[in-house]
Amino acid sequence: MKMVNVNRDNRRFSRVTVDNSLRVEMNSVGSDIKYMMETKDISDTGFFLDFEHPGRFPFTPMSIMEIWLELEAENKIFFNGKMTRVVFPDANTRPGIAIRIVQIDSGAETTLREFIKKTVLSNEAQQSSATANIAAADSVGNASAQETAKPKQTRKKASRKKSVSKKASRKKTNAA
Repeated sequence: MKMVNVNRDNRRFSRVTVDNSLRVEMNSVGSDIKYMMETKDISDTGFFLDFEHPGRFPFTPMSIMEIWLELEAENKIFFNGKMTRVVFPDANTRPGIAIRIVQIDSGAETTLREFIKKTVLSNEAQQSSATANIAAADSVGNASAQETAKPKQTRKKASRKKSVSKKASRKKTNAA
């Protein structure tokens, strides 16, 4: 099995947030104790675990972890990772633990990148669809407003024509 070291400069897709949480199983290398967690924030170089009390995380920054990440039903990948950052709760950030992929085989790396690409494209399609729906709703609203305004303009023009015609006929009558 060929192992690949992940290089940040090779990242093609940014970190993405998935709609449904992804299941994560973790343990220290050689340990039989597995921890089950979830993530919604992934990239091709790692992921972020929302963790209410990050100080109670069962691993240290020096721990090498064995990680199984379930991308979809029946689609689980394996890699080794390390804790890279602990984010404690405050008013501006959500608490959690950042995990970096330190070793992954080429097949799992390809699967992860394809999943991220598919997620990015899906998110873009949803945003485009939402933007198109908003634009369509705006144009319908503008068209309704214009249709409502048009009869008023037509009525004003018609009443101006009548008043001009009345003035012209008065002038003719006065001239005669």
